[in-house]
Amino acid sequence: MRRSKQQRQMHKAGTLLIMAAVLVAGVAGYVRIPQPMLEAAVASDAIPPVTWLDQPRDHFSASGGGASWKQRTWFNDAHYVEGGPLVVNINGEGPASGFFAAGGISYEVAVAHGGAVLSLEHRYYGESVVTADLSVDNLQWLTSQQALADTAAAIDHFRTAYKITGPTLVVGGSYSGALSSWFRSKYPQVANGSLAFSAPVLAANDFSAYDETTRESVGEACAAKIADVVSTIDTMFASAAGRDKLASQFNICGSLDATNTSKALFMFGAVVDWIEEIVQYDNPPALPLKPACAQLTAAADPFAAFLDLYYQFGGSHSECNDLDFMKQEASTRIDTSAIGGRMWFWQKYSEFGFYKPLNSPRSVVVSDAVDMDFFANTVNGAIFGKPGLADTDATNAFFGGNTPDSTNVLFINSLVDPWHDLSVYNATNVGANQFVLYDDAGHCAPMMPPTAQDPPQMVAARNAAMAFAAKIFAAHTWKRAAANTTRCLVGCTVGDLGALTYLSATAPTMSPAMMMGIAMASGIGTSLALETAVLKWKEGFPTWSTAASTAAGMSMGSMLAMESAENAVDWWLTGGAPSLTTPEGLAAAAAAMVAGFVVPLPYNYHRLKKYGKACH
Repeated sequence: MRRSKQQRQMHKAGTLLIMAAVLVAGVAGYVRIPQPMLEAAVASDAIPPVTWLDQPRDHFSASGGGASWKQRTWFNDAHYVEGGPLVVNINGEGPASGFFAAGGISYEVAVAHGGAVLSLEHRYYGESVVTADLSVDNLQWLTSQQALADTAAAIDHFRTAYKITGPTLVVGGSYSGALSSWFRSKYPQVANGSLAFSAPVLAANDFSAYDETTRESVGEACAAKIADVVSTIDTMFASAAGRDKLASQFNICGSLDATNTSKALFMFGAVVDWIEEIVQYDNPPALPLKPACAQLTAAADPFAAFLDLYYQFGGSHSECNDLDFMKQEASTRIDTSAIGGRMWFWQKYSEFGFYKPLNSPRSVVVSDAVDMDFFANTVNGAIFGKPGLADTDATNAFFGGNTPDSTNVLFINSLVDPWHDLSVYNATNVGANQFVLYDDAGHCAPMMPPTAQDPPQMVAARNAAMAFAAKIFAAHTWKRAAANTTRCLVGCTVGDLGALTYLSATAPTMSPAMMMGIAMASGIGTSLALETAVLKWKEGFPTWSTAASTAAGMSMGSMLAMESAENAVDWWLTGGAPSLTTPEGLAAAAAAMVAGFVVPLPYNYHRLKKYGKACH
């Protein structure tokens, strides 16, 4: 049975956690999150049911692109408390599984703050099918900007449908980490913050730095052994007998020939892929990089050791290994199980680049067969019928590259992971955002559920993400509590000071206690009346009675504290004779209003955070 590379990779992913790595094909430049690690840690019965959401094919045309499609989503409100946040997990270039709605960092943040989790499958991937096939004409709606618009529409739908009033945090890893950061930049009115794990925000056609960083990560001793293996392969490739032996040893489908294309496909599929994968996904619990390099550097026969590692990390003995990705990705047939596939090649071709030539002398594998001409002409010409490279200048101009103009984004990157070179990882370009680094695990590692093998810097990065989310939510809650307190203050102050002024003029002999009591009652009454009017006219409550009953549910403790503070300050400054016609009286009224705002504000914040309710 002839088996494609992706099929072989998925087979091993089901049996070994480290096979999360083989979701990444070197030539494709996939930046997938290692979902098998998550799936192994989350019970399948904890995943919420699928919800299908209608989306327009084109958010930017009046007709919506002439059609709609159904986006696959998962919504989990099992831990939601009224007023809690919405945590949105954006998925990337492959089928989503719903596990992030029940495990991993998005879920952990939501549980910690009484929030709901929404996980979104990316258009064109998995079962979120947009068009009848994947012809070039039908791929025109597969863009990151359309995906961001999908996310905005989904957030609006779920916030409205489930009456979510708390802040929104968007979360993503890898390509979806870039989407997460871009979403905060382009839709700041929708998302209060973003967690962007291993996010390649800088588009680049020539991503030679990937394999240069891979070389640094494996170390010079390991790189030297790999160079010995490549030298042996180069020698074997020079003869027909040598090529036949390589095809047999690596169990290649078909044969190898002397052409540049044949060698390029072999160097990627049989040589580079597994090296890049164990570096990119050097994640717990397996942490495969050091053991693999130890095996290679200790071997008397580096080529034999290399061949053994190839079969450990993706190669199949029983079924031939199909390395001709160009033939696979030229097909326009939709495959809902495809990881990356033709869709991701299209996004690279049209927006991002991310091509990894091997002709740099600092590459972990050096081969002149794989240069930028190979990608621009051979690969893209074969897959899309038109040679070319992405307009990365346009992409970076639109999104800001690795100098984003956003705020409230935390970029979390591994220095071991080669993708960090295209992210935000130093103070020079972080702007109004923040960044966290770790170097003891790989790509997107802190997104995964904790394990006993988690190294310390990775744990610190995960904790930093949790703390950042708490800060974003707290800022939103303080802002909302202040707005609610201000609205309550207006109503209370009008009634309170109005009553005091009237009683001082018409009943000067009334006892101070009686006058203060009447003023407090008047202030609470006007506050309730104002809130009822706002709920009816601005919030659209159907009847005055429902608006009034809702207004009556406001925090009486907050209003009493506000009234007591206002009256105490006013009485202290005016001696019980308030006046709004003198400078002294106006100053006293202003001071009373400040006290009326400050005193109940911490209580309103606490009540809003815990119960989703406050004086408003």
